[in-house]
Parts: sequence; C-alpha cells; structure tokens
Amino acid sequence: MIEFRGTYYHNDASKPVLVQYDGALLHIWQTADPFCKLLKSDVFHLQPDVGKGKRCIKLPNGNRIETHDIEAFRSLVASRRRAHGSGTSRLATLRRLAWLIGGSALLAAVFVLLHHMLEWG
Repeated sequence: MIEFRGTYYHNDASKPVLVQYDGALLHIWQTADPFCKLLKSDVFHLQPDVGKGKRCIKLPNGNRIETHDIEAFRSLVASRRRAHGSGTSRLATLRRLAWLIGGSALLAAVFVLLHHMLEWG
C-alpha cells in the first residue's frame, strides 16, 4: 500500500488529506475533524509537473490532489504502470488492432482481386 499526505482541492476550498493506493483503488481520507473518506476511485490521472516540488493527481470529478512527497508519487506512478502493462493506453491498443484488421482486410481484397484477374486473364 502506498500512502502519503497531500492537499485536496475542491472548487476554491482545500483540505489536508491522506492518500492511499492499494494497487487498484485510490482512497482519499480527510485528515481534519472529522476523519472520513472523501473519495475512492480507480480512475485518476497522474500529472507530475505542477510546480516546484509538487506533484498532482487529477480526479474524475474535476478536483485534484497536490503532494510534496515525490518519492511516494513516483511509487504511485510505477505501480500504475505495472498494473496497466507498459503504459500503453487502451485507445492506442484499439488503434493498433484496427490497423491490423484493416490491413489484413486490404491484403485479402487484393489477393481476391488478383486471383480473379488471373482466372479471367
């Protein structure tokens, strides 16, 4: 489990939080009174270059978390890469698959056309 402290930004407000990543879900806990879970999500974007010494996690609800714990953030990035393969996005994989299918269909069409031309020739 990766765990670090950060600041949760929601609209114009900010709260100190504890962030935990269990390999699948990101858990965000409010550390001020009352201690409670703000959010858990498996969808988030890691943005490493926010400012000097800060790293940022963008959440699906438009909010973000900033942290100064660079080592924990790097561990989070590495863990996400391991969990999602080499870092290849699903969209890139789908594009490659579409190109492969399209290329194969084109080759098959050329082969059929040449075969018919030789028969009629």
